[in-house]
Amino acid sequence: MRAIFRYPGFGALLLLAVMTAFPVPASAQLSANSATDWRSVPHFGIGYMGGAPHAILGGTAYIVRPWLGGFGLLVDFHISHQSWEGDEEFTNDITRDEARAFGDTETRTNEHWAVFNVGVIRPLTRDFALFGGAGIGRAKQYREYFDGSGTRGVGGHYRINDEDASGNHINVVGGGLFRFGEHLNFHFGAERAPAGFLVGVTYVHSQGL
Repeated sequence: MRAIFRYPGFGALLLLAVMTAFPVPASAQLSANSATDWRSVPHFGIGYMGGAPHAILGGTAYIVRPWLGGFGLLVDFHISHQSWEGDEEFTNDITRDEARAFGDTETRTNEHWAVFNVGVIRPLTRDFALFGGAGIGRAKQYREYFDGSGTRGVGGHYRINDEDASGNHINVVGGGLFRFGEHLNFHFGAERAPAGFLVGVTYVHSQGL
């Protein structure tokens, strides 16, 4: 799984898989007026949502019921596509303070995020809704060093997890859902931790709830 997450194109492939698994009729795509009104009919949605540029892999699910003109609940989880843990050069045997005490040169850093959010949805029209919520973002800070003597790491290169710079952060999210036809929603928004944009596409079902 780690090898898959190293490829930025994985998010696009996941989005394509969702759209392939839930084909949308062309007639439904061309006319948003064919969609049922989520302010008066229950709806369920599931699909892709990720945070750019830090955590592009993810998914979301939500339900909207016609309470008080339409309210819903949304959950989403997204994660960074790349982690240095498991790499040949990664080690748990050296801390950041030890690397600095050795006098080794810091060459690169990398942040890995795992984010979970919950929120509410409020439809404003039959084609547009707002969402907002909060959650937890877990950040891991990685550092790469070079040992000029070549005694540590692989050819002198090694990577560590900086525990002191890692930790949990309160996240705040908000954005909009745009209907496109009967079975398709697009999501756009922003979040605080990690700071960036939310994008997504979901399949929407309005029957049998």
